[in-house]
Amino acid sequence: EHRTNICQLPCSRTLCKFNHKCPRKCSMACQPCSVEVEKIIPKCGHSQMVPCHIPAEAWVCKEPCQRLQECGHPCKLYCGQDCRAQACKEGVQVTLPCSHTAQVACCRQKMPGRCYERCREMLECGHRCQGSCHECVQGRMHTACLRKCARVLLCSHVCRGSCCENCPPCGRKCLRKCPHSRCERLCGEVCFPCVQPCAWTCRHHQCTQMCSEICNRPRCDQPCRKILKCRHPCVGLCGEPCPPKCRVCHRDELAEIFFGNEDEPEARFVVLEDCGHVFEVGGLDQWMEGAPAAGAAQRVQQQVCPRCSTPIPQVLH
Repeated sequence: EHRTNICQLPCSRTLCKFNHKCPRKCSMACQPCSVEVEKIIPKCGHSQMVPCHIPAEAWVCKEPCQRLQECGHPCKLYCGQDCRAQACKEGVQVTLPCSHTAQVACCRQKMPGRCYERCREMLECGHRCQGSCHECVQGRMHTACLRKCARVLLCSHVCRGSCCENCPPCGRKCLRKCPHSRCERLCGEVCFPCVQPCAWTCRHHQCTQMCSEICNRPRCDQPCRKILKCRHPCVGLCGEPCPPKCRVCHRDELAEIFFGNEDEPEARFVVLEDCGHVFEVGGLDQWMEGAPAAGAAQRVQQQVCPRCSTPIPQVLH
């Protein structure tokens, strides 16, 4: 009967000399006494709550260690553990081979590793280097600049790529146009050539080329004979679009010195159709055809308005 029925009553056996009762059921095997009792640890003299069945000399004291390590820093382990079992992780300041200082673990001060101080040197592109001292080999090399490129392309648009990359073809809409049509391609693509006859003509000269070809007529420097809506003579040149200002109604505006000859009585003017600014012809010619200063590199770039820097996509005749 005892073999077929399992006793579910509490065990009545004692486990140790302190008469601690077994917490299990009668039918279950008794285990070593796990009741915590206060014991004095002989190695250090600390009082600890230890499971009854574990001898005091076998218990690892859980009090914080009060000893100093060989480096002089307090040990972070338990009192009963060997201080040499774990390397010292106390933070110390060391001077690296590059002369920067860094905070490292005490156990690594003889091999501090990489310097993560920011390089911050000025790169050729004009931006500060964002790499670390280690990445830049103590300033002998530099990481690639990841800032937005600010270079001006041949078309006078600002590059949208990364500073460290070669500038890609301009992806904006092309601004070039002629009297017959406007280019519908991207700025970095070759424009589709206009095959219409060139519209540059006046009473003195006429171009015989196609619109997309280089004109074979000279510039006409004769004064324009047209009369403006204000009933005053045009101050422009023959064959060019008439400037919207006249020498009578807009005297002070036309005479404002920009290139130097605007106040001359016989000065002639030209208007930039893309931005509307008006300039004295001689000064604008020098601006468009000007050579670089002695020793300076030739700047290869589309011409822009001297006042507002608007690109001039059309060739001034």
